[in-house]
Amino acid sequence: MKFSQVKSIKYHETMTTTNTWTKELVQNGAKTAVLVELYTLPFYLTALSSITDTNHNAYKSLLSICIEEIASSYSINSISFGNTTV
Repeated sequence: MKFSQVKSIKYHETMTTTNTWTKELVQNGAKTAVLVELYTLPFYLTALSSITDTNHNAYKSLLSICIEEIASSYSINSISFGNTTV
């Protein structure tokens, strides 16, 4: 998936006239969230790989962040494709 494949949502387009979220708005927001998660992951992994002491608190924290990023990407990706059983 590329950024160009995600329909951009302008601020005034985030809600319908009845102030409710539509399925399309939720899915587009979820697709954007996945892209953000996948964009940040390489930075965390680069920082993680630069720490040689795997028992250091910084290493453990970054590893935990990487795992959370991957897990949330999986869940959000399921939502973006309409899967309701996340």
